[in-house]
Amino acid sequence: MAHDLEYSTSSFLRIATLEARRGHDDPGQLFTSVNETINDLRDLHKERRKATGLASNRADARAVYNSYRTRIGDLQKVKRECLENELRLVGVEFSQAMKAKEFTWGLSPGPQKKNRNTYQTAGTAIQYFPMKQLESSLRKDFKIVAPNRNRMIAQLRDAIAGKMPRSVLRSDISSFFESVPHVGLMEVLKGEGRLSRTSIYLIEQLLTEWRTLTGRDCGIPTGVGLSAYLAEVYARQVDQSILRDPRIHFYGRYVDDIVVVLRSRHDLDDMVTILDKRLADLGLSKNDNKTQRVEAKDDNNFDLKDTFDFLGYSFSKNTHEGEVRIEMNDQSKARYKHRLTCSFNRWAAAANRAGGNEGLLLNRIRFLAGNTKLVNSKGRALTGIYFNYPHLSVDSNSLRELDNHLEGEIVRVQSFLTENLKNRLDQISFSDGFKYRIFNRFSQNELTRLVAVWRD
Repeated sequence: MAHDLEYSTSSFLRIATLEARRGHDDPGQLFTSVNETINDLRDLHKERRKATGLASNRADARAVYNSYRTRIGDLQKVKRECLENELRLVGVEFSQAMKAKEFTWGLSPGPQKKNRNTYQTAGTAIQYFPMKQLESSLRKDFKIVAPNRNRMIAQLRDAIAGKMPRSVLRSDISSFFESVPHVGLMEVLKGEGRLSRTSIYLIEQLLTEWRTLTGRDCGIPTGVGLSAYLAEVYARQVDQSILRDPRIHFYGRYVDDIVVVLRSRHDLDDMVTILDKRLADLGLSKNDNKTQRVEAKDDNNFDLKDTFDFLGYSFSKNTHEGEVRIEMNDQSKARYKHRLTCSFNRWAAAANRAGGNEGLLLNRIRFLAGNTKLVNSKGRALTGIYFNYPHLSVDSNSLRELDNHLEGEIVRVQSFLTENLKNRLDQISFSDGFKYRIFNRFSQNELTRLVAVWRD
């Protein structure tokens, strides 16, 4: 099989450049020769920052900064030349493997996460670059856009707000990744006629390795980046059929989480039946344990009888004025409480609490109750109590509950606290972190150390 031009040295070089610019791990690290130059560049940048910081004034600092440009530019040129040479070899190796039909993803079991099995492909360049190109092809050919959680929550809030007797069906697809049928998935991928023969072959190879590993002819490997795109392509069939129903006021799906807002409370039973049938036609089923049916109280009352959860939030509408109240759901609050408790437990168990651990405890609580920019992420993404939950209602009960839990943790270990440390902890508040969008700055090494305590 002759491989397509999309799987060429030039496309692999484009991928390496884009991944590095996005703040992801530099793919050049897969090659020893390139990695040496990456380390040299990193050291030179550190040296420039240090030298610039020692300058006595702004003009001198600018001069020092500019003096490194030639050396850095020369190293970047060396890096690119080394990368091009390595990728040329990868392109040849990939082409030969495809022609001989000997290409393999090296699929194997990965670590368990949240009691779920994950999988991984071999971590070499001949798997990495074709995988990234295949993901790019799926995004482009099927016009896949990453789901926007914040936009969906805002749309859902607006859909149920107001003085109309809406009703809500909330559900998710049961064991979604593990249930996608291979025959149905390949019919969709081939039926669209957009993907190249090489792309189709590579997807079939991944499914073949999955069947060999698991003995199952349905399911896609959780943990492999490509699987998210395959799942999205398949799940769109659910969207297309449901969105045509005129009784629907709003429909949203975030991966396998589904929410439907109906114009009338009398249509809930029909919609449950429709969803069940459509999922069954696709070899899928809804998770009955996570399905919520929430009706308007009656045709003349626009309040909802119960709350419902979606994407980490809990929604209610019971003010008789059509106002929607949004809180964190119980699972989200429990996660924050667990992390608070873990932070205090780790500090209390430290052999030398004063030996730098006081600052570590303070930073962990500040991280949880505040906001920060994630370094080494695309666009330096914002995270924290506000940016993770920006749609919480004013005077959120959830934030007060977390503040109360924090106060309880401080009281629990107060016999170990110095007066200074207790006073500084008392000043930290989830409510303030949300309201004033308080930011904290942490380096990548600091962040890694902070979050390790609740990932152990």
